[in-house]
Amino acid sequence: MLGVAKDLGYNGPDIKGRLLRAGRVNAIGVAAIEPLAYFFEDPWARALMTQVAAVCDDTGTGIALVSAQNQQKLAWNINSALVDGFILLCVEGGEQLVR
Repeated sequence: MLGVAKDLGYNGPDIKGRLLRAGRVNAIGVAAIEPLAYFFEDPWARALMTQVAAVCDDTGTGIALVSAQNQQKLAWNINSALVDGFILLCVEGGEQLVR
């Protein structure tokens, strides 16, 4: 059996599969309609992310950042993020994040 698995290129259990099976990945996504640099350059966004990161550090939770700048990849970026939920940062045009 191990030889067949090796021949098929199976490298062993996938951690992402285990997390999904458990129903929780222990990570939060933060999505914005701005480019990813916004999270680091904008003073308000940087202050918010500092607080989000502090809570994540306290709880052992990861963070995934997602930008809506690339409309062709937006749905894939949102749907493929391994997170338990999202914080959506948007004032105008935010409907593109929740379609």
